[in-house]
Amino acid sequence: MIPANAVNAAAFKIDVAVAGRVGFPAGEAKRKDGFDIRRATLMTGTLEDHVEHLKVLKLGRTVEVPPVYMAVLSASDETIAPEGEDVLYLHSNVPADPVTGWDETTKALYTDAIVTSAKRFLDGLDAEIGRVVHTPRDFEERWSTPKGAYFHVDMGPLRLGVNRRPRASAITSRRSGGCTWPGRARTRAGRSTAGAAGTPPAGRWRRRARSGR
Repeated sequence: MIPANAVNAAAFKIDVAVAGRVGFPAGEAKRKDGFDIRRATLMTGTLEDHVEHLKVLKLGRTVEVPPVYMAVLSASDETIAPEGEDVLYLHSNVPADPVTGWDETTKALYTDAIVTSAKRFLDGLDAEIGRVVHTPRDFEERWSTPKGAYFHVDMGPLRLGVNRRPRASAITSRRSGGCTWPGRARTRAGRSTAGAAGTPPAGRWRRRARSGR
């Protein structure tokens, strides 16, 4: 089985609706070009913070101030929120299997830690009007992602870049109902093809489908 939680790390996501605008005041003050940094996905923490966080996750615990990914979705698409309001999400890595298990108390503790960490940089959350929180267990129960691993595999060196190409051909994968990775793939003839999903050109695929090869 392809490893998806080898280091006991999984996703914790908080979707938030705010009756107002959120922003990053400290970051915005440093920009001199007028770019709206709300349109970027921002990550908190230094490299050392992330390394330490990962070490603690392996033990089923977390740090007091976890690194957080922050994305203000309505900054790039204003149609998904009423005028003058925002929707965003906060994401952080958490233990797939915390020492306390995933009960409501643990869920609330991790939620509070992630929101508090984000507030060091993110302004406007005091106008929050609603949120939806997903723990790794919630991801698994709702979308069948093992322990909340919605990346499908661990993002190690052997699973990134050109190494993402599947061993089976794109045709075999389609026939079996499986998926193909974005990028390059190989046909049975050994020729390399490229497309939105790494599949052979449509005409060639239709001819082969009819011939059974």
